[in-house]
Amino acid sequence: MKKSAADYILRVRAGTGYEPENLKIVNVNDEHNPILIDSEHFTGYLVVRVLNFSGITPNGEQPIPNPASNYFHGRNRRYSVMIQGRFKKAWNGDDLIFGADFDTKVRVPTGVGLALKIAKWLDPALDADLYCEKPWLYTPLVSAMNALAVFPPDAPEVRDALSTHHHHHGAGSPQPVKANRVSPASPRPTSAKTLSEDPHSTNNSDATSPTITKRPAAATTPEIGIWSFHSRPVPENTSLLFPSPETAPALTAYEKRKKHFADAAVRSSLTLSPDHIFCMDFYDAYFDFNKVELKLPGFSVNAFKYWDGQPLRFVGRSRDGKAVFFVISFELLERGSVECGTADVPVRRRSSAAAKEKGFVAEGPTETEETETESESESEEEEFHDGIEDAP
Repeated sequence: MKKSAADYILRVRAGTGYEPENLKIVNVNDEHNPILIDSEHFTGYLVVRVLNFSGITPNGEQPIPNPASNYFHGRNRRYSVMIQGRFKKAWNGDDLIFGADFDTKVRVPTGVGLALKIAKWLDPALDADLYCEKPWLYTPLVSAMNALAVFPPDAPEVRDALSTHHHHHGAGSPQPVKANRVSPASPRPTSAKTLSEDPHSTNNSDATSPTITKRPAAATTPEIGIWSFHSRPVPENTSLLFPSPETAPALTAYEKRKKHFADAAVRSSLTLSPDHIFCMDFYDAYFDFNKVELKLPGFSVNAFKYWDGQPLRFVGRSRDGKAVFFVISFELLERGSVECGTADVPVRRRSSAAAKEKGFVAEGPTETEETETESESESEEEEFHDGIEDAP
């Protein structure tokens, strides 16, 4: 019998590199207890929020359906990745990219090509190849984040001094941050490729393979301050990216920032300094992990039938692939399978003989299924065009 989205459960993991064994399960919607990522390239707090979450938790405890801060209330958002951290060296603004990539080819739904053209029109800095052996979609980090703020380490914004709500606590001093540190370990001899050779190569002869040591983080990590965005949004403040903050352009909204940084020369003139703390929020209004649907203006696309078992993986990294700052992996696991335990283990792909026995087609549709797929794709493409026309 064929499976449906209801037969799968969501697991979110995050860490310092691509290797699955080095990613830690995130306690989704636990706003006061972030993961602390710490590698040779980046150190920072990370929190993931998912609307109406009912997935896997680190220790098998009950999931937190929604964040205590009502983060999603009144906002058209379905999930969010929020980070407060510091780079370990200076980078120029065109060096760092953020986006999604995959280890093998993916089935691309009809209409995605048009959607990508529209996305590139809205964000000229976006670059993607969804049809190659290892598909990828990246945008410069300074353009990709929906909210971006840069502060000095002593700023009240990163000392939890502006918060007015403390979950389970009074309005006094913030409670210690309980985080598990994700840290690098021993070197491994590998070679790096550029973005044009392999868009998500992260290997470097000097790189380290991250590992996880489960030890609590300090209440205040000097390099990155106190986790401060458990109950308030990340503001828009990028003046410290510019050589003269006093004369920096007033980029008071995401759209203004994205438009300003569309030019590679402008991005290259920026400096992401290790002396500053970077606060970021990346969120999405379109993909529903609970139903495995892509919700576009006026209609929804069933993404489950195109899914082959690969996670949706977001990565912050250098353009040349030599440095990875953080990885966030959204994975669907079959309910009742061994992967649904609390151990951090790799996910099995659906493209196997076992998947065929369960009703999945591994190598491609049969003649009958191909006809059905073409008919559904034509219908979805018509809906896509209608939805775009109806979009505000």
